[in-house]
Amino acid sequence: MEKVDVIIVGGGLAGLSCAYELADSGMTVLVLERGDFSGSKNVTGGRIYLRPILPYLPDIWKDAPLERHVVKEIFTAMGKTNSTTFELYSDRFNQEPYPSYTILRAKFDRWFADLVSEKGGFVIPQKAVDDLIKENGIIIGVKSGDEEIGAVGVVAADGILSFLAEKAGLRKSFQPQHFALGFKEVIRLDSKTIEDRFRLSEGEGAAQLFLGTLTQGMMGGGFLYTNKDSLSLGIVIGLDSLNRRQPREEIYKLLDHFKERPEIRNLVRGGEIVEYSAHLITEGGIHIMPKLYTDGMLVVGDAAGLGLNMLATVRGMEYAIVSGVLA
Repeated sequence: MEKVDVIIVGGGLAGLSCAYELADSGMTVLVLERGDFSGSKNVTGGRIYLRPILPYLPDIWKDAPLERHVVKEIFTAMGKTNSTTFELYSDRFNQEPYPSYTILRAKFDRWFADLVSEKGGFVIPQKAVDDLIKENGIIIGVKSGDEEIGAVGVVAADGILSFLAEKAGLRKSFQPQHFALGFKEVIRLDSKTIEDRFRLSEGEGAAQLFLGTLTQGMMGGGFLYTNKDSLSLGIVIGLDSLNRRQPREEIYKLLDHFKERPEIRNLVRGGEIVEYSAHLITEGGIHIMPKLYTDGMLVVGDAAGLGLNMLATVRGMEYAIVSGVLA
């Protein structure tokens, strides 16, 4: 059986951060990513907060493919035919190092995987892991199809429904109330149009959150982030609330109705939809966090339940990166 120092299952932020640190220290590290490439399944078009990350991963951000640094916080409460918007702008948000950026994960993760490879790590796409290999109760590797790969340690970075954490007996069964469903569109607009509509200077960005009637009585809210030459627009709905809704309505219609509101229509006017995606988001907090370790394996990122979704603040990417570095 082929053997390496560490196998990391999942090529998202947590897995790649872990791989980067290990490869930089000279260890033989193998990242197994079931997608076509790192980032192919990562649908986040959102916001990353750098200040919590910089003490742990300070050196990669100068050349990172980030979108815009956020200088405006916008919060909109929507009624059936009206809305109220609160906007915060601060010069502090415009001082380097900038506190946060908008980000497109498909672009960023692919770049980060290349960075891991430059450090000597191996990132293998289209490689699904089917099972763990155990010896005397200790995890010593993974199975991928007919292939067995051994390791001194395994890191489970396989996402919110981590089957590796389940296989290792580390997590409880999930309930619908533990999750929300986020779905979004990326809408292409030229950078000058974005800056004019949001009253931004070159390179500046805005983050806008919504609550109220856009979710039609279900738990959740909406979001809009400005990228360099696109907008990320979407809605997050609690899965339990969605399951109980009667009559059922196609989920995409909520986003269509949202886009028809004048508050949104005038911002996306003339744009081209270039991406549509959906993804589960953790809502359970500390109550659904699994045990984070067992003999031979650690759990990081979404697989560890490391996310915070409280409508007014949505965090997760910095938790993923720091957990990967610490692992």
